[in-house]
Amino acid sequence: MLKAIVLSSLGIWILAVLIASHETLLKTDALLYSAFSTSVARKQLNGNISDTMMNNSTNWRFQNASNIFFNASQSHTSSRKRPVGDTNITCALLFFGLPKHFKDVVLPSIRKYILSVNPGCDVFIHVYNVSSTSNSRNQEKNELLHPDEVNLMKEATTIVFESTADFQKRRNVSLFYKYFPWKDGWIWPTSLENMIKQWHSINHVWNQMANHENHVSEYHPGHKVFQYERVGIFRSDVLYTNNINISEGVAVTSLFNNGKAWMSDRLFYGLREYGEKWACERFGYVEKYMKTKFGQVHRLHSERFLFHLMGYWNVPIHYRDICFKRVRATGKIYHGDCLILKQSPSWKHDYSLMSVK
Repeated sequence: MLKAIVLSSLGIWILAVLIASHETLLKTDALLYSAFSTSVARKQLNGNISDTMMNNSTNWRFQNASNIFFNASQSHTSSRKRPVGDTNITCALLFFGLPKHFKDVVLPSIRKYILSVNPGCDVFIHVYNVSSTSNSRNQEKNELLHPDEVNLMKEATTIVFESTADFQKRRNVSLFYKYFPWKDGWIWPTSLENMIKQWHSINHVWNQMANHENHVSEYHPGHKVFQYERVGIFRSDVLYTNNINISEGVAVTSLFNNGKAWMSDRLFYGLREYGEKWACERFGYVEKYMKTKFGQVHRLHSERFLFHLMGYWNVPIHYRDICFKRVRATGKIYHGDCLILKQSPSWKHDYSLMSVK
């Protein structure tokens, strides 16, 4: 009898311990998720995460499919709690680059002219996790930046903050110095380096979206592979001033900042298949481009290169009267951006320059 009582008491104690442990784990998960979703709480954790949770090649997955990344070089990802595997979402909004005056200038315009016009789209963001910037071409000198302000976009599915050190590990910018476009008023080597950073950010945020598509597909075994039908790709350092509906047009860019054999590189939206060409084919096309007469004349100039790239892939670019103004770290807004180089799109089929040797 005594033995039975002891065993029963022991069983109850073990059960209580298991329940308490489970509750502790749930609280820990909640703390970790909350911590990574806000910059203040991230500091409270002091970056202490077990090796079993973090691996460079394996995502740590919460039950609700929120993925978190962090490393000592200050590159990390914030993810939002949201339903897993929603195949009814057909569009994605991608934001790239170096956010400037995001909280007070850029974000309100994004919400008004992009998010509210495209409700229900998933949102992906890639930004560089740097605290200051200098660019003499923009009259910026050691200007303070606040990349954590991007966390205010609660609509985001994932936000990746990438450090300069991690970018340099992934991209050898010096390989492109020999293609510098000396005739176009660029500043050596800053202008070319910033272009490569832009390309990388665009490519990276596209991969974030593609990884999420794969993740959704995993949660629907037997279901056809999930992909967004439409995508919009936008800068995170501009003031948007009119509605942008990504359901209108198959491959759209702004009518501003264009010219003869010169295509604006500041925005794209349309069908996914064309967005992928715009976002992911730049690095792989450089060597082929530089063998063309066009490339040898114009070198690796961003807008000219993009014009050539879109022609090579026969992307049916259409031009829309979309006005947005660049914002500098000084707070200056380029109000003239919607007045310059407003080029008629009649030249867009002039692909005779696209011949490749």
